[in-house]
Amino acid sequence: MQRLSFQARGDIRRHVPFFTHYATSLKQLLDKRGELHKSLRDGSLNLRAEINKINAEIKLIYTQLKRSRWKEMCESLDCRTANSKLWRSVKNINREQEQNEERNSVTDNNGQVFPDDKAAANGLADYYQESSKLDFTRDNIPILSKARNIIHGCRSTDVGDQELSRAFTSTELLLAMAMLDLTKSPGPDGIFGQMLENLGQLVNQRVREKETKRNNIKDQFSSILDFNKNCIFNSKAE
Repeated sequence: MQRLSFQARGDIRRHVPFFTHYATSLKQLLDKRGELHKSLRDGSLNLRAEINKINAEIKLIYTQLKRSRWKEMCESLDCRTANSKLWRSVKNINREQEQNEERNSVTDNNGQVFPDDKAAANGLADYYQESSKLDFTRDNIPILSKARNIIHGCRSTDVGDQELSRAFTSTELLLAMAMLDLTKSPGPDGIFGQMLENLGQLVNQRVREKETKRNNIKDQFSSILDFNKNCIFNSKAE
């Protein structure tokens, strides 16, 4: 039989595990909470109150354990304690903070697991919405100033390409739109093909209306001109 062996690396003599996870007074509660979480994921929503009660008991025991550990550590320190031991004690206290522990699960503000994927997605949306807000503190003032400059530059800066500022006819616009591939959505300019198609129909309608109006004006002008010619010719004949 082959035995698997490993070589421990690092200073494991000073390793302090997250002691509350190994406390015997918490093992039964943690196991029970794990079973309830499994049942909750299966669709049993009536277990929420029991899970909240167990979480409250776990938090209370966490507080008592940390208080006793803090008392023991303070009793072991005096004015002759070395600086290295004090520094290690500070690092151990920081390591024991629960909020510094990494997790791969999505929970709400109370530390509870969401019952389904939809609730978890909504919780993530609220989290990222809050994290993206600026509180305009000293650290966010440069970001605010840079964003304002970018917005102002987009509206007032000349890009140097005068092609789009040149006047073009409706025929040129229709020809350019007819050569576009409407299946590509969105295009490099961010305009969707369906939008271009609707825009083309609108432009065609506007062009037809203008052509009809122009023809009507031309016909009216021609009739007025013919009437004036007839009047002048009749006056000369008399």
